[in-house]
Amino acid sequence: MLWITGLMLTCLNSNAEELRLEAQIGQCQYSIAPQGIWHNDAYPTDIDRRTNCFQLGVSRIEAKKDWGDLGWRVSYIDLGNLRADNQFAMRDDEQFEEFDQDKCDLDTQKNCVGRGIISQRVRGLLLAGVVERDFGGVRLGLDAGGYLYHGHFKVTLIQQATGKEVANLDWSGWRITPSVGFTAAYGMAFATIRGFGSVQAGEHNCGGCSGITMGPAWAALIGVQIPLR
Repeated sequence: MLWITGLMLTCLNSNAEELRLEAQIGQCQYSIAPQGIWHNDAYPTDIDRRTNCFQLGVSRIEAKKDWGDLGWRVSYIDLGNLRADNQFAMRDDEQFEEFDQDKCDLDTQKNCVGRGIISQRVRGLLLAGVVERDFGGVRLGLDAGGYLYHGHFKVTLIQQATGKEVANLDWSGWRITPSVGFTAAYGMAFATIRGFGSVQAGEHNCGGCSGITMGPAWAALIGVQIPLR
């Protein structure tokens, strides 16, 4: 992150290009955490890893070199809302054990199956350094930096034996992860393929229970890049 800040502060010069407003929409995809509390193959799961997502930001080229142009990008990125509808054992110690669901004890939750209506949303701020080069009117670029994001995880827990809602759990927290983006611009048309190192909800010392996502996330975005003259 320090080299990005240094680039933004020291490369400012009279030869800098105008600011560029960037707006994109597209599809994002999360990586799912290993089998455990919120999903495992012993029970039915319905996890939609793809989400609608968007990016809004500004960028500027500050210096031109023989091998490419140097600049920076600041963007608000919303990776969208992942949703899942999963079943699992109500007790953690029975997650991977076979049992007779007809012998469900509603007092201890032993031999009971629950249904989790899950929602997880990630959004935050990207700060990145940019390298670009023009190829016959198509400007190809690479940016690399950090994504400071807020991960919010919510699950409504339903007791399958009775159909009653028994709990609403809600966790959130801030994290930072590396991000690399590949961009292409032609006129005002602007496209981005972006990867994120690891995306998950905020942890609260519960051994990974505060989210269903873990690992890399990806974004494919299209939109416009408009010079602010």
